Amino acid sequence: MSALNHKMLDLFTWVATQFWLVNYIQRLRFLPDWFPLQFKKVGKRGLELQKRMRYWPWEQMVDHFKRGIAGPSIALEYLEKNENLDTVRDVLGMVYSAGVDTTASTFASFISQMLLHPHVQRRIQAEIDGNMGPGDALPSFEQRPQLRYLDAAWRESMRLNPAAPLGISHVSLKEDVYEGYYIPKFTGVISNIGYASHSP
Repeated sequence: MSALNHKMLDLFTWVATQFWLVNYIQRLRFLPDWFPLQFKKVGKRGLELQKRMRYWPWEQMVDHFKRGIAGPSIALEYLEKNENLDTVRDVLGMVYSAGVDTTASTFASFISQMLLHPHVQRRIQAEIDGNMGPGDALPSFEQRPQLRYLDAAWRESMRLNPAAPLGISHVSLKEDVYEGYYIPKFTGVISNIGYASHSP
């Protein structure tokens, strides 16, 4: 993981665990910057990191393209479709930053499951060894259909420990009724993925 990923993950984790008065009294955001409120400083730092996360994947892709080492990527697909460069850059930044914490926690969960269940790890290794060609370092996406046990173990790991157990909050744009529950317009809705993935 790059240093930028670590900084973003650390900031995200820290911010998510703090009580921010501005979340409850939103008019506080209009106070001047010199006013001694920590959320202003944290917000500026987060904005700087967000801008770096937005531009870094694009800069990496351009660098790899110039050096002739760019493989297939979503960036090249967008460029071949003559998409706006700002749009391509923004999509790359969103995809990259959205995956920092979820990818790290998903891999950590899978590794911990392998440590807890070494017999599963041995069976996965045997399946990989039986399906890999000589000189292959890692399985490719094309080999995924042959690695059914690995795929099942990966999916089970994500079910046991979803990266975002409370999902992403949404807001209802109109009033609705869902399975007998009345949801007023502009109500925050959070899906409990953690509960759903453990519910029989």
